[in-house]
Amino acid sequence: MPAEQAGIKAGDTILAINGQPVTAWHQFKDALRNSNGQPVDLKVQRNGTVSDLRATPVLQDGEYRLGFAPDLSIIVKTNSFATAIRYGWEYNWMWMRLTGVAFKQIFNGRRSARDAVGGPVKIAQETINTYDVAGWSGTIKLMGMLSLNLGIFNLLPIPVLDGGVILLIIVEGLMGLVGMTLTMNFRERFQQVGFVLVLLLMGFVFINDFVNLGKSWFNKPAAQEQQLEQKSPPPK
Repeated sequence: MPAEQAGIKAGDTILAINGQPVTAWHQFKDALRNSNGQPVDLKVQRNGTVSDLRATPVLQDGEYRLGFAPDLSIIVKTNSFATAIRYGWEYNWMWMRLTGVAFKQIFNGRRSARDAVGGPVKIAQETINTYDVAGWSGTIKLMGMLSLNLGIFNLLPIPVLDGGVILLIIVEGLMGLVGMTLTMNFRERFQQVGFVLVLLLMGFVFINDFVNLGKSWFNKPAAQEQQLEQKSPPPK
């Protein structure tokens, strides 16, 4: 398989593909799909050492693959309550930092918002994929990660969200130090702007979900046709 030929071994960690950081399995699969069978450059970490490798995907069952799958196995150990609390804090803090990195990459143009933002359709697809690979344990872990991301999003300083309310309280508290206050008209306008922003974001997420779903449906027959062409014997 291409992974073995490129020197990839079990236990390796894929850090980036074609210069783009990889933080989720679907990002890796999307990069392989967009490669159209061309060689991809991988940044691989093994025992603390980072190496640059190149591999050429092969077409199997309508998808480009390198011949390996992610290790999503979850080992449950019975330990002290304090250890569980510490692990939960470290795991959630890791996802908070990754979410911050993703937002930063979106704003500086290193990551496309279309690839980073997903709605109900994307969540359903990821849930199905996670259940197929890791079962209920992986699905529950994914649900926790999604809940954390929703909590972070809710704290953004956007009107009508909790973060917007906190921002108003802070601004009004600072204005109160100099004897000023926010007018009711300003509060209403602030909420209206936030409501419009949330509606636009919801519309973008839903449209993006269905566009990506349509692309996957249209690309799969083309990939299958290409696979049949590769398997067909040359004309005599």
